[in-house]
Amino acid sequence: MAKAGKVRRRQADVSSASGSVGADGDGGGPYPPQPWPVREARDAGQLHVSLVGLHNGGEIDRTTVHDASAAAATVRVPAFELAFDRIASFHNRESKPLVLLCGKGAEKVVELERRIIDALNRAGLRLRRRAGFVPHCTVLYADRLVPETPLDRPIVVPITEFHLLHRSASGRRRSVGNWPLLG
Repeated sequence: MAKAGKVRRRQADVSSASGSVGADGDGGGPYPPQPWPVREARDAGQLHVSLVGLHNGGEIDRTTVHDASAAAATVRVPAFELAFDRIASFHNRESKPLVLLCGKGAEKVVELERRIIDALNRAGLRLRRRAGFVPHCTVLYADRLVPETPLDRPIVVPITEFHLLHRSASGRRRSVGNWPLLG
């Protein structure tokens, strides 16, 4: 998967990444079709699945980046395919994120998240797993909720690496390190 777009606070994310998931299904316009007001659509190059938040607010310090990078290099998970097969809104924000949800591969994303957190904790970063973590990819933010809807065809993405992403004040993410998924 690729990376992600604008959010209102700075944060470093450890995210799965590989290939690219386009924001338009056929290259001919926004996907999904937009029958409702869209507040903020993600650029295709910024799409990602966030796994672990390391830092909220301000700049992330070099020591944390170094420690997280060293820990990430120890993570061993085989590459896998992730199939996004549904789209839905999350109810957790006033901006109502519209997300792609996955069926096939979701349990492997959860396992990758667990192994990354375990490695970061061994490095002294003291992180907790999120209760009820639902692997997803935010496509856009809208003004109304969309019920969970199956996609006509799943979007299948090979997951072959993960990245440490830094989110700037503008919401853009940039990779500060990446590691291959090795079994």
